[in-house]
Order: sequence, then structure tokens, then C-alpha cells
Amino acid sequence: MSAKERTEAASAQFNALQFGRAGAPRAWAGDRGATGSVTVGPPVPVNNLYCRNFTHVVTVSGQAYTKQGMACRETDGSWGVV
Repeated sequence: MSAKERTEAASAQFNALQFGRAGAPRAWAGDRGATGSVTVGPPVPVNNLYCRNFTHVVTVSGQAYTKQGMACRETDGSWGVV
């Protein structure tokens, strides 16, 4: 993946975690053909943090790669994958 595609993927993941509706995928496309989508679950409280489960599917050269996890919003506004 190109640097632009990595940026697109990271931006889509941040926006899905921050603003996404549970179950609604947020799609992105890169400059060299990579595509992807991020789907988030409902917010859940974990140790006084705002957290969400997510699934990020990236397709490169016809091959799909899936990452699932949970991310929590840090006090500085960033999202950290736990």
C-alpha cells in the first residue's frame, strides 16, 4: 500500500470510530487500487473510557485482509487500539 492509501485507511478508521453509526461501513479507496471499509459497533464503557469494537477490511490486488479489535478514545482525542 502506498503512503496515501495508508493515510486514507487511517482516516477512515478514525472517522468511523469517532462518528460512525454502529453497523454502517465507512468505505475508502486509495490511489493505487487498494480499497477498504471500516465497520464499528456501539460504544461501550471500559475503565471510564469510550471504546468501540471495529472490523477493518482492506483489499489489495484482489486479496482481502481483515483486522478486528477494540479501540478506546484517549484523553488527547486519539484512538488507541487495545
